[in-house]
Amino acid sequence: MQFFLRKKKEKILCLRLKAPCNLVILTFVVIVGTPQVEMELYDDFTPNGLSGVAKGSGVVFFAFLGFDMVACLSEEVKDPQVSEKASESL
Repeated sequence: MQFFLRKKKEKILCLRLKAPCNLVILTFVVIVGTPQVEMELYDDFTPNGLSGVAKGSGVVFFAFLGFDMVACLSEEVKDPQVSEKASESL
């Protein structure tokens, strides 16, 4: 039991050191990289602008939520192969 407690303490210490390091690195990348962005290059990538990106990400998010709900509910039914096929046809 002592071995597992020691490993747990080491893992917590490692995570406490790793999280601030990740934040420092991310902040550095954002600060250094932001001035180098050329917005003209994004015109072909985002023809509908930032609102198009927001609409697309909303559609993908709610599609994932729907798929996740079907996947979670299929675990609770008695005969998942038959019930899942019926629910997908709706």
